[in-house]
Amino acid sequence: MRNAMLTGGDDGMITLERSLATRVRERLIDRETALRTAIDPGLLLHLLV
Repeated sequence: MRNAMLTGGDDGMITLERSLATRVRERLIDRETALRTAIDPGLLLHLLV
């Protein structure tokens, strides 16, 4: 399922990490909360660069 979401962006699929990164950029949640929530914190950090 996770691989399908990682490769299914063209089909509207989005990972938790991508969604969290968007919310951090929109200042709806802070970075620490996002990192605690993420399944893959390393991926989240990569997306936030």
